[in-house]
Amino acid sequence: MATVCLTMMMVGRRRERIGKVVERERGRGERSGGD
Repeated sequence: MATVCLTMMMVGRRRERIGKVVERERGRGERSGGD
């Protein structure tokens, strides 16, 4: 159980980081494209 919890935490952090990066990339693309 402990190992599963640790893996879930690691995956969650990676997903959050990837999500933030994707949002930044999308925001830049929309802003540059809009202008």
